[in-house]
Amino acid sequence: MHFKGAIVGFFVFSSVLSGLLLAGGRVMAHGVTEAGLTITHAWTRSVPVAGLNGAGYVTISNSSDQSYRLVAVETEAAAQTSLHESVMSDEGMMSMAALPEGVSIPAGQTVALAPGGIHIMLMKLVSPTTAGEQLPATFIFEAADAAKPDSIRLKSWFAVQPVSGESHVHH
Repeated sequence: MHFKGAIVGFFVFSSVLSGLLLAGGRVMAHGVTEAGLTITHAWTRSVPVAGLNGAGYVTISNSSDQSYRLVAVETEAAAQTSLHESVMSDEGMMSMAALPEGVSIPAGQTVALAPGGIHIMLMKLVSPTTAGEQLPATFIFEAADAAKPDSIRLKSWFAVQPVSGESHVHH
């Protein structure tokens, strides 16, 4: 009887563990694809106070033969978003410049929005964010060819990472 109970317990434990691992796999590998555009590794650092700004980072791959531009990102986590680039002046001062035309995602290429470069400003966060949270976001693209006016909306999320250190959990 004891042996049978151990086997049943093992199968229950294995089923629960497998379910958690599978769910974790979905969370960690949240690539979203449409029209050859794939969103991966979207993340932001935690911000302890509502009303402050944050920055979002993401990798965008374009496997299509059509070039696109990331023109906007929508999220209910922030009052407003904007595409920016960190730039170094001739005097060695770092500043940010808005990218009103968006970010080019050339056909057949991958573009990484990363710290110290192009990023998504998350302005006036509506609540504090903590490591492990997911902030839903919609990435909006337009075809670089003006003759193709349709936009593409990819729903994904930013994985909130701890502030400490320069690395983040890959997902």
